[in-house]
Amino acid sequence: MTNPSNDISSGRRPGRRRWLATLLVIVVMTTGVGGGVASADHLGNDDFHAPFGPPWRYADNNQHTHRSIECNNASFLHFNHFVHYTFSLDYNPTDLTTIELFPGCNSYNSSDDVIWWATSQSLMQFPTSLGEVYCSKTSGSTKCDRWVMKLLETMETTHSWAVKWNVACHEIGHTVGFDDGGTAGFSCMDGGNNGILASYEINKINGRY
Repeated sequence: MTNPSNDISSGRRPGRRRWLATLLVIVVMTTGVGGGVASADHLGNDDFHAPFGPPWRYADNNQHTHRSIECNNASFLHFNHFVHYTFSLDYNPTDLTTIELFPGCNSYNSSDDVIWWATSQSLMQFPTSLGEVYCSKTSGSTKCDRWVMKLLETMETTHSWAVKWNVACHEIGHTVGFDDGGTAGFSCMDGGNNGILASYEINKINGRY
């Protein structure tokens, strides 16, 4: 979800860190690609995948830091599970280096690449979205120095873990250069709704970073 250039101005909340080890979810998500041999379109045809790069913005470099500024500790503990593990299991194995920074209630550094929190529907820029991202600090015409990611707080009780994992994977994908679109159905970015990156996205990331 997307856009503007204004700095954060709506509903934030933060807390502290806890890693929840949920092997079952990891197994489900990492085996949800659909099996079988990837088609040529899956590997190489841009028309079937989420667009990568301009006019969407890339991350500023391959050191991709992220920090929760969620003030509600329960919300932090719940949603950080999905944010932490999709950064670690989907994006860190690429040529990106993802770095989780210590969380702080409404507190972040100017050098942070991604800051996130959970918020109410009324404070979402796109009210029908489960998550959204926009660039709040641009770098030249093609890069973003800081991304703001908001997750719909009611997802905690209204949606499955698989959905929340996919939302985190999809929104983080925007912070490295992917736009919405694509119908290939292999990944969290192109309609696969499976909470993972496929070889197409991984190749695009590695080629850029």
